[in-house]
Amino acid sequence: MEKAVTKYQNDYIDQKRSLGELNHPTNGPSINLDRASHMIESLNFKGSDVFGRARVLSTPMGEITKTLIDEGVKLGVSSRGLGSIKEVNGVNEVQNDFWMSTVDIVSDPSGFGCMVDGIKENTEWILENGEYIQLVVDKAKGKIDEKVFLEQYIKLMRQYVK
Repeated sequence: MEKAVTKYQNDYIDQKRSLGELNHPTNGPSINLDRASHMIESLNFKGSDVFGRARVLSTPMGEITKTLIDEGVKLGVSSRGLGSIKEVNGVNEVQNDFWMSTVDIVSDPSGFGCMVDGIKENTEWILENGEYIQLVVDKAKGKIDEKVFLEQYIKLMRQYVK
């Protein structure tokens, strides 16, 4: 996998082309843009295991993915690619010609421990009318509405003081 992951990092992640789909498609290794659900941001080795980080997109399939995660569904990940296999001691072993086209989000991954550990980032919670509500903050892209944020923060502080 080292050769395939390095090539994927250079050709896809570094070029911002590292899209994945919700479920493996039936039509091969090509990415279907209308089915893109996430963008892979990094892949790293920890020993012989590959760990990655992906950002769920605001596409129709990404919204389905977000809903599944929000509802507590445990999702998995699975690499997709092409290459030859060789039987070694009764096990099909992927050979060095393996080319990885992406990593998809799936319901039942074939690898042990290949489950998504969803982390919700760039989120703050405020108390409004006795209920906590989620305030999405995208500081990295400068998309926070400072006025709205300040108004909500002042409301929170007033409620706290009362």
